[in-house]
Amino acid sequence: MMRLAVNGRERALAPPSCAGCRHFCTSPQEIESQLPGMRSLGSAHASVRAGDGLCRRHDRYLAASSYCAEHEPRAQP
Repeated sequence: MMRLAVNGRERALAPPSCAGCRHFCTSPQEIESQLPGMRSLGSAHASVRAGDGLCRRHDRYLAASSYCAEHEPRAQP
């Protein structure tokens, strides 16, 4: 767990994850277009998918909690 000092107090920070990476896509439409057989199993809109998505960097379907050394934070709007 990473730590951050703020105003003399340390706070625990959650480690980065795919959910916050610019390469991670959770769009149901894009997931279905990249995994055509998924529609036969249900839909990318299903609640069982949770926050899972596609890593465009590694061309893999991953859990949002995954992480790799090539993580690049998503730009904030």
